[in-house]
Amino acid sequence: MRAYGAFDRYDASQPFAGWILTIASNYCIDLVRRRKHEAALFGDELEERLASEADETDVLGALETQERANEINVAIAALPERYRLPLVLAYYRDATYDEIAAELDITRSHVGVLICRAKQTLRRALRARAEETQS
Repeated sequence: MRAYGAFDRYDASQPFAGWILTIASNYCIDLVRRRKHEAALFGDELEERLASEADETDVLGALETQERANEINVAIAALPERYRLPLVLAYYRDATYDEIAAELDITRSHVGVLICRAKQTLRRALRARAEETQS
């Protein structure tokens, strides 16, 4: 139908196959754009249905998250102060390395070393705790 409607614009000196393929190609591009636009407006029906059927109150998940947070807080509290302070400033107060260095009167690179060692110590402590609970 598009080719028929555009036939008056066909240049007979050009190959017909190229002209008709251009029309078909543009039509396909228009379809893809339209589908993307409709998907953006209306969303995916399956995703919407699954979201509406999902239980918003995931009590077990919330409990596990809280338990994990408590384990991490206990492990952080057990860290030596030289590791705990930079870690808390960085992750709980969103301080930059420069701000931490100024507050603790140390260099920026020393802050990075202390935070790295704190994380390593935390990983070991949490891994040991997980192994204890599995035993």
